[in-house]
Formats: sequence, C-alpha cells, structure tokens
Amino acid sequence: MSIALTCSTTYAAIQTAQFNKAVKFNTTTDKGTTMMRAAAEDTQIFLDDFEDNNVQTVPNGWTVVDPSTSQYGGMLADNYYAAYSGDFYFASGYDDTAARNAWAFAPAVTLEAGHTYHFGIWSFCQGYRGYADEWRMTIGTAQTAESQTNIIIDRSGSNAIVDSEWTLCSGTFTPTTTGTYYPALHHCTQEINVGMCFWDYFQIDSDHVRILPQGSMFSMGGLWSLDGHTQDEEGNTGVCRAYMYEGETLKYGCIASNCTSVEWDFGNFGTTPNVTAAQPVVTYNFPEGRDEVYNDVFLIMKNDDGEAYALREFYINRIGNNTVHTDFVSNIRPEDGFYMIAADGNQYNALSGLNTSYSRLAERYLMDDNVSATITGAYILPLQYKMTVINRKKEFTVRVLSADENNMPGSELYSEIFKFEEVFGNTNFQGAQLIGFGFSQEVAVKGTFFIEFEFPSISIGSNNSIFFATTQARAFANDNSSYFYNPTSVSGMSEGWYSSNDYYGAGISSAIYPLVTFQDMAGVAAPSVSECTVYANGKEINIVNAQEGSEIVITDIAGRVVLRTPANAIKTTLNTNLSAGVYVVTVDGVSTKVALR
Repeated sequence: MSIALTCSTTYAAIQTAQFNKAVKFNTTTDKGTTMMRAAAEDTQIFLDDFEDNNVQTVPNGWTVVDPSTSQYGGMLADNYYAAYSGDFYFASGYDDTAARNAWAFAPAVTLEAGHTYHFGIWSFCQGYRGYADEWRMTIGTAQTAESQTNIIIDRSGSNAIVDSEWTLCSGTFTPTTTGTYYPALHHCTQEINVGMCFWDYFQIDSDHVRILPQGSMFSMGGLWSLDGHTQDEEGNTGVCRAYMYEGETLKYGCIASNCTSVEWDFGNFGTTPNVTAAQPVVTYNFPEGRDEVYNDVFLIMKNDDGEAYALREFYINRIGNNTVHTDFVSNIRPEDGFYMIAADGNQYNALSGLNTSYSRLAERYLMDDNVSATITGAYILPLQYKMTVINRKKEFTVRVLSADENNMPGSELYSEIFKFEEVFGNTNFQGAQLIGFGFSQEVAVKGTFFIEFEFPSISIGSNNSIFFATTQARAFANDNSSYFYNPTSVSGMSEGWYSSNDYYGAGISSAIYPLVTFQDMAGVAAPSVSECTVYANGKEINIVNAQEGSEIVITDIAGRVVLRTPANAIKTTLNTNLSAGVYVVTVDGVSTKVALR
C-alpha cells in the first residue's frame, strides 16, 4: 500500500488550562466578528473598542502600571479569543506567585461639574477552579493609583462575579469639579494563579450606556474551501471560497441580540443585492465567460442606539460547463469555527472520534446529480491523539460512498485501509493538527458522495482517544446535518445510518476535507476575464484592474465623501488613516462596501 500524501501541520492551539469552556477554533478566513458604531455620537464622551491596536501591545493611548514580575500575559490588547466587538479586546493576565495589582489608565477625558456620566464596559472574566477574578473601574485626576479615589464599578472582594460570557458592567460618576480626568481599570485578584480578565467596548456617555446590536451571519448551501490551500489575486493563502453549481442558492440568516432590524448587501453578483428580510435566499450571477467572482456580503444590524455589522469576503466558483477546479473543500462555513463535542459527560466518549457505540462515521458532500468529480485524498482535523504502541499499529478504513435514494450513505465506491501510525504518527499530541493522507488511486464520483471512517474496537480511556473537530450546532433546527453515525451498540436503535441531529442539536458538520477536482465531461478550463476588484486589508484599501485614470470615490456610511483619487494601472493601494468602520468605494459607477479595521 502506498500513501500519496502524508503531512501534519499545526492548525490552531488547543484551549489552555485557564479556561473551562469549549474553545472555538476560528478558521483562517473567519470574518464573522461584529463591528459596532453608535447612532448619535454627540453624547458619547469616550469610546475604545481596542480595534486600533496590534496584538500583544498596550492599547493605544493607555498607560499600564504593573509591578508583577511573574504575571502571565501582562496587560495588553489581544485577539486570541472571540472579542465582544471586532477582533481585539483588552486582556490582563493572571499571576502564579502573588496577588494582582495591575493598573491600566485610559486617555484623558474632560468632564463638567454636576453632570452625571454613564460608564459601560463588557467583561469576560471567567476565573479558575471556583475562584472569581477581581477588578474595579475607577476614575481620578492623574494616571496614578493614589489619584484613583472614585470607584465606578466594583467587582472586587465579595462583589467579584464570574462572567462566563461577555457581560455588560456599568456605573455612573458625577464630578464636583470641571476638569481633566483619567478612567482606569484595576486588576486586583487576591487569589494567586486564577484567571485572565478580558474587557471590550469601553464607553463614557453623557446620556446613557448604549447597548448596540450584536450578532453574526450564517448561510446554508455550497461547498467551502477554508483551509488555506487557495490563494487570492495577490498570492495570499487562507482565502474563503465557495463552490456552487448553476442555479444553486445560498440561504442566509442572522443570529443577533438587541436588534430591531437588519439590512443585507450581497454585492454586485447577488440576485437580490439589498434586502431587509431576516432569512434571504440568494443566487449569484456570473459575467459572461467568467466562472469565478469575488464577492462581499454585509449584514447591518440596527437599533435606536446604533448599528453593528458583520462581513464575509469570499470567492464564488461556479461548477458547471467548461469548469475544472481542484481544491480541498468542506461543509464548514466561514462563521462555523471548530468545536469538540463530547457525549454523555465522558471526555473520552467523543461524538467525533473513537466511540464504542459509533465506530463508523460519515460526512456528506451534497452536489447536483450532473456534477462529476474525482477524489484523490483527504484531510481531517483531530484535536487530540493518544494511542498506545499496540493500538497505533491497528488499522482503520476510509471509504468513499455514493448516496442512496434517501441521501444517506449508500454503495461503496472505494475503500482503503490505513494504520494509525501511518496517518497520525507515533507521537501523541494535544492540540489541533491538520492531518493529510492520499488514496492509492483516483476515485470518480458523480453527484452527492460521502467519506466514511470506520475504526477498530479500542478500549477508550486516557491512553487511547482521538477527538475530531466538528462545528457547532447550526441556527436552523431543520438544517439537515452533513454528519452521520452508524450505531452498533446503542440500546433501542437498530443498525443503520442516523443524522447527528438525532444525538446533538442540528446541522453538525465534521472537519473532513476531501481533495476534490470538479470537472465536466470535456474538462476544458473556463476563460479568464479581468474585472475590477476592491478589498480592504486593515486600514489599506486595494483596487485591482480598474481603468487607469478612473476616479475612485470613498464615502462613509452616512454618504460623506472622505477621499477622491485617480486609479493607477493594474492596482491602486490606498493607505488610509480612516477610522474603523464601513465605507463605500465607487469606481466607474460600481460601488463596493469595505470594512476597515
């Protein structure tokens, strides 16, 4: 037996011991974070969402005083976990030898005597092993601990509370003297070796604490490439790409809180470019002679306090006549992320790995009956691999199956046997690893197909376990799962294939990436047509393939022109100093929304 492809590369870090909740492993192209902006900023005295920062740096304009010499992480801007707003938050690490006594002083604000100001900040302070983190928000007349004589929010001592998710904390302050003041965050956990404090979206308002909408978009349909094997027009990897056959639709939806209305913008190629429906259904049009387009989807969520938006940037590749595409594809969508789901409270009895009840699992790839393809291998994402020397030499089977009349796993098209040590190696690992393996021959499929794993009988425990990544439960309860099990020893269930919906939520998908070449009967590549493409990278705006001399006009979300400039040949790069937010870039009468971060 020959293995055509064998590799193992670090994909993401497993959760640290400091956190007790499941960690979301964001894909390299996840754009599902929420950006927020207030509706009327005339009453807002101060706002910092920590977006104008680099990772692991003191937030811009802040001053940190931290006497600890053994703290984990310091007091820095970070983006490792999901922020409340955008990508960044402010983090303060724990100390493993002493109590915390760290101060972070915000930039100066001018306050008037006798006026009551409203302070709000979102906290995610999980504590550790039953101990809560302690912190305060204070305000004083200088950036010193001695001057911080006014406590606005007290989460210290008996007031300490565990925040297992982002939680709004608020308070008020009425100065007796008009002048310059410095708000501060004081991390003061007394118990050593406890948790990290995360804060986000710190606001001071002269009227009230604004609670803006928050949420994210999701979609159903298409096959997605998210693992970095594809490239954009600049050669950057980690591009999000959807493969769709002619006439296929994507159904979009929104998970939001504190939201009274939504607005969607599906870009230049969506059949319904601007809609306010909660769950719009969209097909995409391709210019003549073009089987690939670059597309943005904007979701704007609104309430009286302001708005929030989520952005998805991706390519769409049409599967149809005269197209050939080769890529690693998956059912995992940009917003899904990766989760490890355990059943029955047993950490070794993972739904997505070795399991005495479900030794066979399969992932379905839904395709039109007229679509032909070949499969030459696959990748899978395990989050943990522990195996004794004896069990590493045991064999497991990978199969490609057709779909039966009920779109369930049907006839075998191909099977191949692998040893654990051939694919996963001889070293145990804790942490996500992207494992690739090739088939000994190409496998031809037409229409919907499945990839199945069947594992041998192994006693599961601390020395023998494999946890495979899955996605979270999806928003629509009737969203058909792509992940299936064939139970062999579950009481009351006959042998056969069952959707993961029967065991855990709705719409579970597994991190199995087949290497698929989509093709038609002729296998002729589509002609390439240049088109103007606009995209953002941080504060930078790039315009590719605009006509030289064409006017580029950039407006903010309120319609105000913030920049005019002519386009260069091939590519124009604008290094802007604009604030984070949504902008509209118009070139030759065609408008594209971009999000600057």
